[in-house]
Amino acid sequence: MLLLPLSIRGFSSNSLPTIHRILVPIAAGSEEIETTCITDVLTRFGAEVTVASCTSKTVKMSRGLHIVADCLITSLPFPASTYAAIVLPGGVPGVNHLADCDTLKSLLLQHHERKGLIAAICAAPSKVLSPLNLLNGSPCTGYPSPSFDELIEKNGGILSSDDVVYCPKNNLITSKGPATAMMFGLTVGEYLFGEEK
Repeated sequence: MLLLPLSIRGFSSNSLPTIHRILVPIAAGSEEIETTCITDVLTRFGAEVTVASCTSKTVKMSRGLHIVADCLITSLPFPASTYAAIVLPGGVPGVNHLADCDTLKSLLLQHHERKGLIAAICAAPSKVLSPLNLLNGSPCTGYPSPSFDELIEKNGGILSSDDVVYCPKNNLITSKGPATAMMFGLTVGEYLFGEEK
């Protein structure tokens, strides 16, 4: 597992961990294992997780499971600037809906400008982040597929074979897919709350 130094995570010896708000955007066809691992693990770390749908409030996931989102992406319960991280699940066609969502694209670009943590798994790095040039110059990974690999490299991503990759330069965490979803969630949680949590 990837262990991150406390200084990278923004902790000093006299600071206490705080509640972190995490935004998890989903859409029709998002991957359910990744979505539930992300939300469950980060909630257990103590994060305040908002699951926001880019399509409808009740979402039919990639394998037919229905998940009720907390809200629509257009009506977040907190200001976007108060979210410590935006964490994207994969799944097809879910990533296509995420990539087509203008509100989400705007949130991601603003979050990147603020140097906030962006994390993505499976097809989300290639289909959502890469077209926005958010992988440019970053070591990263994603679902192992020639077409997805090509999308990552096309926009300047540096493809890694690791299961989970952290890039401090762009404050980015990426991962491969359902089999690595737990490790991905733990890495995001460690980044925000520290290994001790």
